[in-house]
Amino acid sequence: MLGQLEMFAQNIRLLIGILLVLAVGGALVLALWTGVKIWLFRRRQQEAALKANLARFGPDGRALPPRGSGVCDACQAAPLWVYHLPDGRRMCESCYCLSQIHTTH
Repeated sequence: MLGQLEMFAQNIRLLIGILLVLAVGGALVLALWTGVKIWLFRRRQQEAALKANLARFGPDGRALPPRGSGVCDACQAAPLWVYHLPDGRRMCESCYCLSQIHTTH
């Protein structure tokens, strides 16, 4: 009888040990999964911020004028958006870049 009781106790300890290892392993997998998701979220957030800054600043680092819908005063095209310059003119991106090249050189 004592042999069966000792075998039962060992089996219970083994079962508890297996369940404990599974619980700790599951918690580690969950923590790793959450960490990867947080890392991906922050990376996407940084990329979006960089993309937003690229849309607001030109290649030379200067701030671009506000943009909206309209017709370009220089080429009379109606692109998706035009720059609204402080002097009241509206210019598409290509005409604005050309005007900046001519004024800086």
